[in-house]
Amino acid sequence: MKEVMVNNMTTAEEIREIYKVNKNDRRVVLEIASNSNTPKEILEQLAESDNSMIRWGVAANKSTPAEILVKLAADECETVRYKVAENAKTPAFALEILSKDNSGMVRSGIASNEKAAAFIAELAKDADASVRLAVAKNEKATDEVLSGLREDENFEVRCAVAANANTTTEILRSLSADKDSSVRESVAGNVNTPEDILLLLAGDSSIIVRKMVASNSNASRGILLALIHDQKQSVRSNAAGNENAPTEALYRLAEDRDAYVRKAVAKNAKTPLNLIKRLAKDEDWRVRETVAKFGFKRNENAAAMPA
Repeated sequence: MKEVMVNNMTTAEEIREIYKVNKNDRRVVLEIASNSNTPKEILEQLAESDNSMIRWGVAANKSTPAEILVKLAADECETVRYKVAENAKTPAFALEILSKDNSGMVRSGIASNEKAAAFIAELAKDADASVRLAVAKNEKATDEVLSGLREDENFEVRCAVAANANTTTEILRSLSADKDSSVRESVAGNVNTPEDILLLLAGDSSIIVRKMVASNSNASRGILLALIHDQKQSVRSNAAGNENAPTEALYRLAEDRDAYVRKAVAKNAKTPLNLIKRLAKDEDWRVRETVAKFGFKRNENAAAMPA
């Protein structure tokens, strides 16, 4: 029997025919429930399903009409309500109700919804850490909210603030001195972290923090030149793979004692072609293999080592 497939190329009329024939096939119905082209009348039927996973699919569907989402906002299954809370199509009045739901999971769905800005400040004070974590990850969270969460007792919340693309320099500077290395790691990985903070973190006692600095696309030439001398291979490898690495750093790292570092140089799209040709003859097969896979797929005009 031929397996029935439903995808985003399947038209509404095709879905009607597929549903008519396969309405007892749970796998097919699950695909229909989450398909953006599923007609309203079918979504209405599926929202009444006894199967919570099917209702979950309808609740998560970005094409589900608001009136169906409002109905599902009162569903007995918290996962269904969570998906409604996450859905950007859910009306504001339903989001407000869900923001006071007894389930922390549901409230975290509201906290992650970019259309729920009106409820973010209150949810940032939620007793459930998972809710505060969702707020910290929300790029619509205000500076005031993120500033408050930078001192959260839960390190994962502070990590999320440090990783948020909209976190201010002032907050990042504060979190760069956090007692937890995971938080400093998130600061080091944030592309908006300014150079002076990255320079500070380049000397961090944690290897993971230095690794994140080495791979940050905002790391300057000076920072990367310093990190190529790091004692840890993983830090040097990340510096070797950073497309901001200056040419002289790539040449030095191409002679590194560790094959994984040389392999990272071979994979870097900015490595000059003449250096790639040298690495094609490397003593380690892993380096040569990397050259074969990636080495010659690059701009032949990449800068050569200055004389």
